[in-house]
Amino acid sequence: RETIATNVDKIIGMVGKVTKEILPDGKGEVKVNYQIWTAISKNNVSIEKDCDVVVVEIVGNKLVVEKIEEIIL
Repeated sequence: RETIATNVDKIIGMVGKVTKEILPDGKGEVKVNYQIWTAISKNNVSIEKDCDVVVVEIVGNKLVVEKIEEIIL
């Protein structure tokens, strides 16, 4: 099979906000670039609503995300 690149690949690396909690081994929702996507956690951890996340991968029609940790100086 030939891999066909799509515009959806540009979402990788973008920051989004969790709109529906992502549960371990479950799905939630993330808003990225003004669109709502189904999302799963990269490390199978819970990510609370309103947390900022970064998109690390796309699997099928789901975004794989990681929580952005706040750095306190």
